[in-house]
Amino acid sequence: MLESITDQCAHALRDRLQQLNIPATFDLRPTGTHSWGYWQEDLHKSWPMIRDALNG
Repeated sequence: MLESITDQCAHALRDRLQQLNIPATFDLRPTGTHSWGYWQEDLHKSWPMIRDALNG
């Protein structure tokens, strides 16, 4: 149930940011859980964007 609510909130946030023309990157998966494996993978994928934003 928690994952379903989280998924709905993430989609709502994405949609609202798009409506407001606020750039954001989303990687919404069709399945998954809030577990360290997913967080670790996403953290590693996000480092280049974070580094570029800090050095921008």
